Amino acid sequence: MKRIAVVGLGYVGITLAAALARRGFTVIGYDREPRVREALARGRTHLYEPGIEEALADTVGRTFHVRSDLKAADADAAVICVSTPVDDVTRQPRLESLRAAARQIADELAPDTLVVVRSTVPVGATRGVVLPELATRWGRRGWRSAPSGRSRARPCASCRSCRRSWAASTRPVATPPSSCSSS
Repeated sequence: MKRIAVVGLGYVGITLAAALARRGFTVIGYDREPRVREALARGRTHLYEPGIEEALADTVGRTFHVRSDLKAADADAAVICVSTPVDDVTRQPRLESLRAAARQIADELAPDTLVVVRSTVPVGATRGVVLPELATRWGRRGWRSAPSGRSRARPCASCRSCRRSWAASTRPVATPPSSCSSS
């Protein structure tokens, strides 16, 4: 795996992109906000995070490339790092950005692209929001065979069997066992 697309260049996305680019991966960064893309393409950050300015100076145009879409990315993996704000009235997470990111990945990248959700999302969001977008565009066989994953920081469920099987896994990312009904 050499080319990684990072979708969403806020605090989570930009720090991940900078770290990967510094480690020698080719990183294609995308953010829907033109002002963010323009600033990053010039090597300037739109937020404060220690070390980011230096990382951008070292990597922009070399191993880190900011794009207005993912069409030419030819990425082996795509990491979704979009915001999931909570609605002030309903107190429920708003997953429109997650859905839009998944749709863009499905529209612009190949069906064998590894898709990882690094955003903080409720249990079931990968299966209920991301996978349907991939399946609609890639076909059911495409997403069944395409690898997907989530951050290790969030186990797939509170059931002990899932936690045990995830803890014993040697894969860096994994989908929850099909027997898990909570995700």
